[in-house]
Amino acid sequence: MGADDAGGSLAARQKAILGRCTLLMLIDGFDTQVIGFAAPALLADWKVERPELAPILGTGLLGMALGAGLGGYVGDMLGRRVGMIASTVAFGLAVSRDARRRSPENNPSIASRVGRFGKS
Repeated sequence: MGADDAGGSLAARQKAILGRCTLLMLIDGFDTQVIGFAAPALLADWKVERPELAPILGTGLLGMALGAGLGGYVGDMLGRRVGMIASTVAFGLAVSRDARRRSPENNPSIASRVGRFGKS
């Protein structure tokens, strides 16, 4: 990598990169862990039963799996930089759209997965 490779020590820049990667690994998946604590509040606020909340929570995991595969493919075909920028923009737009939703009834992407909300 650099002149420090021969000596075996890490340069300041390498230490900074290592620190950032470590931090990212620690916080990656935090939302998946926290949903376990948020689920009871969602059940009460949305007035739904546990089986009706399961597809909503499962959709997040499915989205991560599909996004990882698609992001890797786009990165291979168009380059890592384009793949990262495109996935960040797509994620930002989706989160911005869903942040304004206050209930499953107001979110067609969630309501379509949960039959109860379409039967009101």
